[in-house]
Amino acid sequence: MKILIVQDYLRSGGTERQSILLTRAFTEAGHPATLLTFRPGGALSHLCEDLDVRPLQPVDLHLDWFCPGLNATVARLRPHLVLCMGRMANCYAGDLQIDHPDSTVIGTLRTGKPLPLLFRRSLKNVRHIVANSHEARANLRHHHHVPSEKITVIHNSLVFPAEVVATTSASRETLRAPPE
Repeated sequence: MKILIVQDYLRSGGTERQSILLTRAFTEAGHPATLLTFRPGGALSHLCEDLDVRPLQPVDLHLDWFCPGLNATVARLRPHLVLCMGRMANCYAGDLQIDHPDSTVIGTLRTGKPLPLLFRRSLKNVRHIVANSHEARANLRHHHHVPSEKITVIHNSLVFPAEVVATTSASRETLRAPPE
């Protein structure tokens, strides 16, 4: 199964870390996986040297929402599964599902912040949504009228090896890494 993970930028947040870890895990499990970013580089980009990472902006324009060639890239890669991570990627998820009906596009909700209009519209068109908490699931059901059968809760469960902790600004306690 070919998997495409879409993330706007590799800043040092939890969603970005999760995107990298998922890309690596899918690859190690034998699934061709590509991490597609809107912007090149980022604080965590050094952790991706062994991964297939493809930025859409040829140089960093510092625009998190700008993703030139997104549809063409998805059409060229022909993934079976597209997993949209983060607010910006999820704003495009619904259109990706409409434009690429042979792919399964999965949206994610990893925030308690108000959702942008494009994100809310997008939720109606994706095949499924992964929320990181029961609260997020309830919010989707009650405020955005997403049917419960379209939402799965998968709690955050990041575990970082020591070399990741040593190369990021976050502390071991922040990352919740197990003791060595």
